[in-house]
Amino acid sequence: MKYLSSVGIDVESGKIDIDIIMTGKPKSTQERMALIMNLLAQLEESSGGKPVRIEDLYKEAEAAGLDRQAVDKAINMLLKSGGDIYMPKPGYVKRVLI
Repeated sequence: MKYLSSVGIDVESGKIDIDIIMTGKPKSTQERMALIMNLLAQLEESSGGKPVRIEDLYKEAEAAGLDRQAVDKAINMLLKSGGDIYMPKPGYVKRVLI
């Protein structure tokens, strides 16, 4: 248990989170990123598949309980992962569809 508490603590919740050890990301981060991806999918669908303004994503995420800082962090992680989303032009994001 001591080992888990030294390497598997979610800094946001303060609880032991085995997902950190298994995936490298706390469950809370994974859930936030999944929410952003779902919101992005909904916004893309409503715009006919066009890129989504990040400002519009902020508004939807704030309505779902996320602040801008959390959205920015999730967007940056998704962009850096190199396969989830991309930025076709400044201020817009789009999902990578396979």
